[in-house]
Amino acid sequence: MNTAVKLEDKKIVTTKEWASFQLNRAIEKRDEGIKANLTALRHVTASIDADDKNPLALSLRANIQMALGYPDAALMDYDRVLELNPDYPTQDSHEQWMAAVYEPAKAFTSKQNENPLAMEW
Repeated sequence: MNTAVKLEDKKIVTTKEWASFQLNRAIEKRDEGIKANLTALRHVTASIDADDKNPLALSLRANIQMALGYPDAALMDYDRVLELNPDYPTQDSHEQWMAAVYEPAKAFTSKQNENPLAMEW
């Protein structure tokens, strides 16, 4: 199916052209996101260098590391967070945090160690 759609500048293009346009925008946004994550990683690491007992900073860095595809480094920070505060982030939401963040990182790292070519997320 090759239908026509309108772009923001009122230009009419085919569906394939529209899909290509959207894909290029997604790639640009992904690249911007990677750059933003790398910048954030530098800043949060500087914060941790100044105060290595801040579970919020460690958790944030771990989240950024997961987004960048570094689960081993993220897991080390998550482990440090739990070492500093076993009930992080709060006692009420600790089980949710463990299920949503920590356990998937641990499982992914374990799976990756079993088969380094298995990069499914």
